[in-house]
This record gives sequence, structure tokens and C-alpha cells, in this order.
Amino acid sequence: MEFTIKTKKLSLSDLDGELDQFWRELRQEDSSVHAEAVKAGIDLKGLPPTRGEAMKAAPSASGFDPATTAIIVAFAPVAAKVASDLWILLIARLKRKFGEGVIIDPNAKPKA
Repeated sequence: MEFTIKTKKLSLSDLDGELDQFWRELRQEDSSVHAEAVKAGIDLKGLPPTRGEAMKAAPSASGFDPATTAIIVAFAPVAAKVASDLWILLIARLKRKFGEGVIIDPNAKPKA
């Protein structure tokens, strides 16, 4: 399952670093990200052991204006609900850290 975000504030490298941090905290039982996931009812036991196996970021070939970066975040074949729920947590985290305008189109439709 893939999600595409449009941003003017994050580079692919920035997002990749955020995905690493998000994944580490998701796997740490004493972290706020883990607690949010559990509270949202996300089954973390079925996730792959490493971030690289679970989700990857890559540039999108979509043509936007030159100041906008489109990045695809692809989730490994996990249940669609789990990927969607993790996406919601990730978008909320990016907005808290970088500001509300970090994501131009947070409602981009997932591509199965």
C-alpha cells in the first residue's frame, strides 16, 4: 500500500529520518508513539521487525510545481487497516514536529 504526500518543507532525506525515528519509537513499549498505536487499536505484533521491511520512502514521479516535493511512502503487505492507521499517526507526528503546513495534501488516497 502506498501513500503520497506533497510537501514544501521536507526533503526525502528528512522524511526518511523521520520514518526511522517513528519506527524506533513504534517498537519501544515505553514511547508515546507506541502508546498512541496501542490506543488506536493497531496490532503491532504483525509488523515486520525492521523499518526497511515495513515502510520505505521514495520520490514520486508526479509533476508538481518545482517548490513542491512529492514523496511516496510504501508499506509492506500488511493489512490495509494497519497501514492506514500508521499513516494517520505518521502525518500527525510530522505536523506536530514541523508545523501544520508541512503536508500540503495529507488526504492523498492510498494506492493498494
